[in-house]
Amino acid sequence: MTKRRKCISTIILVLFCALNLNAQSNTVLSQYFSTPLFYNPGSAGDNNSINIIGAGQIQHTKPTLEIKNGKASADMPLAINNHLTCIGVMADYSSIGAYRSFNASLIGSWKIKVGEGNLSIGITPGVSDIKIKPVDQNNDSQSEKWKSNTTKHKTRFDFGAGLWYKTRQWWTGISATHIGTKSQRSSTTDFVNLSQTENEENEEATKSGEYDFSTGMAFYFIAGGNIVIKSSLLDLEPSLLAAYSGNKLNGQATLRAIWKKTLWIGSGYRSDHSTPLMLGVDIKGFRLGYSYILPVNQPSKDRHNGHEITAGYRLRLDLQKKSRHRHKSVRIM
Repeated sequence: MTKRRKCISTIILVLFCALNLNAQSNTVLSQYFSTPLFYNPGSAGDNNSINIIGAGQIQHTKPTLEIKNGKASADMPLAINNHLTCIGVMADYSSIGAYRSFNASLIGSWKIKVGEGNLSIGITPGVSDIKIKPVDQNNDSQSEKWKSNTTKHKTRFDFGAGLWYKTRQWWTGISATHIGTKSQRSSTTDFVNLSQTENEENEEATKSGEYDFSTGMAFYFIAGGNIVIKSSLLDLEPSLLAAYSGNKLNGQATLRAIWKKTLWIGSGYRSDHSTPLMLGVDIKGFRLGYSYILPVNQPSKDRHNGHEITAGYRLRLDLQKKSRHRHKSVRIM
């Protein structure tokens, strides 16, 4: 069996494993394959390009609760002393009911040649700002568990790190975010699962200053590949993302079909019993993608759907070391 076939077989096997994860959804984007930097800083400077990308997601849950998440990043590679170094910045914002969080960080990664691909080590030092704001007690559009009379605010140093490996045919990486923080509430969607009793207990703890409402430490595994169909203008790209935080394992597997490396459609399965339906376009460095998150086999009380959009631009750079001697054609010598 060739290395390529082994790689494809491994990806497919892990895809089936991801489908069996039984956990609540994390606030990961369904188009994570377009935004790996949000989960692994080692992917900075991928493809020797300047990358600028933004993404937004909104989900509706019952009873009438909105989960909003927005992310943006910019990164670029630098060739320093014949070593490829990448730098960038990243920010994300999340809100769910009374909960608000904003994270901003710098990005640094270093790439080394290993085998047929490049191994990257990335870090993201930054700050994390978390706030629980009181909401209108008379506002019927808010869930009862989100009605609060107190405001709590905390800002702290944040740090993340990751390993990333990429070849021409496949890529994979492992990473950790919010290193050193307690996993009290590892993601905004975890708050949806709080019962009224738990919320009252947490509110009392918050008043006394004992409750740590940090986002918590999270671990990510991401992988994907490119399957080229012979004598065809169609490529297939399977990918998966698994996240572990707050003693919960979340997963999503995706398969995309790409026509002429320009138009693509895809779908997948998330461990919160939902299916993202996706389509997008890549034209001259510009990328635009849309996803509709469709609930599947969910209880009516937990059912939610959502919309997601990503937009970005990629500018290819020439980082080859140039010779001080100009090339001259033999025809004119």
